[in-house]
Amino acid sequence: MIFVYGTDLHGDRSKYRALSRAAMDRSADLLVAGADVLPKGNSSTMLEDQRRFLGWLKSFSSRCPCPLYFGFGNDDLRHLVGEARAVAASSCGTLRLLEPRGTVGGVGYMSYPHVPEYPFGLKDWVKFDTDSQPRPDQLGPPVVSCEDGFRRLAATPEYAEALMRSWGTMRADLEGVSRAEVAFVHAPPAGMDLDVCYDGRAVGSLAVREWILRCQPLVSLHGHIHESYGVTGVWSGTLGPSLVVQPGDGHYAVVTVHGGKASAAVFKY
Repeated sequence: MIFVYGTDLHGDRSKYRALSRAAMDRSADLLVAGADVLPKGNSSTMLEDQRRFLGWLKSFSSRCPCPLYFGFGNDDLRHLVGEARAVAASSCGTLRLLEPRGTVGGVGYMSYPHVPEYPFGLKDWVKFDTDSQPRPDQLGPPVVSCEDGFRRLAATPEYAEALMRSWGTMRADLEGVSRAEVAFVHAPPAGMDLDVCYDGRAVGSLAVREWILRCQPLVSLHGHIHESYGVTGVWSGTLGPSLVVQPGDGHYAVVTVHGGKASAAVFKY
């Protein structure tokens, strides 16, 4: 199986077109937009902007050379998951939503959209990485998506933190996930130089790292920290026998899975 993988596209249609051309050039079996696939836009119009983009994505997928899979990430509104699933179901197979578990190209996959708690306001796909993760200083009030756009998560920072901790942790979630041959996990693992921000902070997930080491997928694909590859020059590595790939938002990967092994190459858009 050969597939083209892009992440953190944020509704950039030129990048979607580039991925489609790459899939055609390489006779790929599928195209994967890993997470953060929808436009961020203005907060006052974000819900409708993302809803409209799902319609464009369906139309675009009908012109792709292979099925287009997409997943949700921290900037994709959770309120739209049901609509995204319905849009994909109406596409006659050209557009497919990444579910928590499934099969692509004859191999089993898992997907996981959550990222560790961060300073930004939207908390739809945010959990604490572990019980001991401290809460970062916040840049604004925490919100979640709803039918009217957004609602404030809690009245005070203390109550917001308590509520978020009651959601459980990424570590607890991933402890319940058994091995898959391919993993699509938005948060990059800690300790691999795949998670480094412009200011040098490494913000990867210890829970994701633990899961990869325990379950040993053939390949685990990530995103979230757009600039990491540009900061560190690192887009891949290995954890045990697992290949780990995080191309950032300026590059895409072409991944081959065959004979119980995985390989990848990275290309600039």
